[in-house]
Amino acid sequence: SIRFRIKPLADLAQISILIWSDKLKDNARYYVTGLKKGEWKTVQFRGVEARAGWAMDGPSLDGSVLNNVRILFEGPADARMVIDDFEVRE
Repeated sequence: SIRFRIKPLADLAQISILIWSDKLKDNARYYVTGLKKGEWKTVQFRGVEARAGWAMDGPSLDGSVLNNVRILFEGPADARMVIDDFEVRE
């Protein structure tokens, strides 16, 4: 599972968490929405909840090693995020 706390310093519609899978030869994705400026949000999900494909309609990470995690977002030019307590667990 992946767990972290996030506090955006601007309102963000969505962040994308991308996890590369050598097995799938693709990124699996997990989306977090509704992030409000200055509010902490805890994000927690199991790796198998992330799915390949932009629409998250592909295969899961079941049986894959989580070897690269990226957090992406779009926002105003001055948008920033604070991330705390990032943890990857079996």
